[in-house]
Amino acid sequence: MRYLKKTLATTITLMLAVIVVWKVSPASAQNAVIAEAVPSNATPSFGATITVDINIDVSGTNPAQLLGSFTGTLQWNPEVLRYVSHSNIKPPFTGVVNTNVALSGRLIFNGANINGAAGKSNVLTVTYTVIGGNGATTALDLSFTDMLAAATFVNLMPILTIRDGSIRTAVREGNHAAALPKDFALGQNFPNPFNPETTINYEVPKSSQVVVSIFNLVGQRVSTLVHGKVAPGRYTVRWNGTDATGQQLPSGVYIYRMAVESRVYERKMILLQ
Repeated sequence: MRYLKKTLATTITLMLAVIVVWKVSPASAQNAVIAEAVPSNATPSFGATITVDINIDVSGTNPAQLLGSFTGTLQWNPEVLRYVSHSNIKPPFTGVVNTNVALSGRLIFNGANINGAAGKSNVLTVTYTVIGGNGATTALDLSFTDMLAAATFVNLMPILTIRDGSIRTAVREGNHAAALPKDFALGQNFPNPFNPETTINYEVPKSSQVVVSIFNLVGQRVSTLVHGKVAPGRYTVRWNGTDATGQQLPSGVYIYRMAVESRVYERKMILLQ
């Protein structure tokens, strides 16, 4: 009986030790890779030059991994930020930056290092000029199609967390009139192609009746986003790819149209499902 009591006490002690270890063990901590787009100034003024750093941090991986390779895309609203230049892919990585559609708000990049890099790496810096008016906004939409660890070749995509950045231009107090648009304008939607949602910017220089509608390629109106009197200013409206009844529309090319006074402005966009 004394032996059984001693054995039972030992067992309970070990179980408690296991529970305590489970609660504090690093093995229960996060296992994640963090990628982020970080602007040097999130509220810049019109005409300012800003930079956006693309960072990838593998310090949260468990077991620890080294960043070996990556392929990513950065998108922004070209009506708010005008692409100026970019750094090379930064050491210890080597790679390519594709700027073929940078003026349309999209940049593709990749990098690799056979030996890998630990911790947080600043892999790319992009420079912009702010061209959006007072209070204009854009996301810094970061995405990846491939990311592997060095040596182990572990696919890091399942544990990747992306922190998109954003920009909102500063509002100049007491100078609103100078910042008003000089003419009507309808900007290119962003992102484009899109899924599930896109943003459309338009400008109104004077108080006017404005209608912003979406049409399919056979000319049928499928949705109306704006219908009414609009004060002078710059505006943003979102469309989630649904029709007037809330039904999801199929993939394809759509036309969005702004009708104001006797003028009509049109642009095309692509919905991908």
